[in-house]
Amino acid sequence: MAKKVAFYTLGCKVNSSDTDVLASSFESHGYDIVEFDEYSDIYLINTCTVTHQADSQCRQIIRQVRRRNPDAVIAVTGCYAQSEPEEISTIPGVDIILGTREKYSIFDYLEGNSCITGPVIRNGLELDPFTKEDKLPFSTARTRAFLKVQDGCSYKCSYCIIPSVRGPNISRSKIGILNKAREIRDAGYNEIVLTAVNLGEFAPDKNYRLNDLLKDLVAIEDLPRIRLTSIEPNCLSEELICFISENNRICGHFHIPLQSGSDPVLKRMRRKYLTEHYSEVITNIRRYLPEAGIGADVMTGFPGETDEEFEETFKFVEGLPVTYLHVFRYSPRKETDAASMGGQIDPQTGKDRSKRLIELGLSKKKGFISSQKGKIREVLFESTQPEPGIYEGFTDNYIRVRCRGDNLSNKRRNVRLADQEGTIFFGEILK
Repeated sequence: MAKKVAFYTLGCKVNSSDTDVLASSFESHGYDIVEFDEYSDIYLINTCTVTHQADSQCRQIIRQVRRRNPDAVIAVTGCYAQSEPEEISTIPGVDIILGTREKYSIFDYLEGNSCITGPVIRNGLELDPFTKEDKLPFSTARTRAFLKVQDGCSYKCSYCIIPSVRGPNISRSKIGILNKAREIRDAGYNEIVLTAVNLGEFAPDKNYRLNDLLKDLVAIEDLPRIRLTSIEPNCLSEELICFISENNRICGHFHIPLQSGSDPVLKRMRRKYLTEHYSEVITNIRRYLPEAGIGADVMTGFPGETDEEFEETFKFVEGLPVTYLHVFRYSPRKETDAASMGGQIDPQTGKDRSKRLIELGLSKKKGFISSQKGKIREVLFESTQPEPGIYEGFTDNYIRVRCRGDNLSNKRRNVRLADQEGTIFFGEILK
C-alpha cells in the first residue's frame, strides 16, 4: 500500500507554488496525497515568517498533526524553517526542518520514502533554488499551474525579513521557463500563474527582463492564459502595461504593493517609490486597461506611524481606483532595522487602523464588482461550489463567479455577469 502525504501551506503564492512542486514530486515517488485533516504517514508544513502570527500558526499546526498521528513524519519547510530552525526543533515530534532552498532535497532525508533516522536541520542558502526544481514536476493544481520564475530579493526594505530567508534575487533561466510553460500547456492546464518573490526584478541576464519573457510566452502556440502575481510599482513601466493591454492572453489583473500612502513612512520603510509614482502607475493601468482588477498591500502600525500619517494613507488609498486591499499589521522581525526603531505602535491602535482599511477595501471590492454587472468576461472554472452542478472560477480581471452547468471544471467560458451577491457574481454562460 502506498504511503500517504498531506500538505499545509502558509503565506504567499510563491509558497503555494513550492508546495505544488513538492506534491507532484511526492506523487512521482509513489505517494498518495491526502487532505491535511486526514490520517497520513507524512505531514509537510510549508511555512511563512512574515509575521509573528504566521510563526504561531505553524507551531499550532505541528501540535495538531502530532496528536492526529503520533507516528507520522513531520517535515517543516520554507521561510520559518529558514529563520528559526532551532525554535522549531524544540517542538516535540518535528523530524525534518528544511529551509527555503533545501526543501526539494527532502527525499535525501527519508529512508525508503517512509521514515528517517533522526531530526534533520538544513537551511543553507548556497543552492540555486531552480537547479532541482527544473527537474521536478511543475504543479498538482487541476486548473491553474504555478510557474515560479524568480526567487529571493535584493531590496533592503527596513521591515522585511524575506531577503534573509529567501536569499538574494535569482531568476530562472529563459529556457527553463519556456520548457515548463510548454509542459503546462501539453498537460491541459488553462492558466499559468507566474510566481516570484520579486517578479519585476526577473532578469536571468541584463538583456532579458519580464517584458521579454512575456513576449516569448505569448508567442508559444496554444499557450493558456497568463496571470501575473505581485509586482513592485517601481518595476511596472508604462511599456509593460501597454504590452499587457495589447495581449488578451495576459490577464488584466495586477497586485501592486503600496504599504503606505504617506511619503515619510515610505522613506522610513526604504521603499523604492513615493506616492506620486504609485499613483502614476495606477493611472497608467486604468488608461490602458479600464476594467483591470488592481489589488494593493497596505501595512498599518509601522514604527512611528502617527495618526496624521495614517490618515494620509487612508485618504490616499480612498482616492485610488484599486479594486481590493490586503491589509496587515506591522510585525517586528529580527534582523530587520525596523525592529529596533523607536515609536513602536501599540497593538490596539494597529487593530483599529487595520479595521478601517479592511472596511475601505471591502467597499472598493464591492464597488468594482458592481461596475462589472452585465459585462461579458472569460471565466476559468475550477470546482463545484457550493453544491454539485454549480461551478466556481475567476474572471481574467479576478472576480469570483459561480455558474450552473455540467463538467465545467478546467473549462474557459465567456460569461455574462448577471447577479451580484456580496463579492461573488452569479453568471450566465454564453452559448
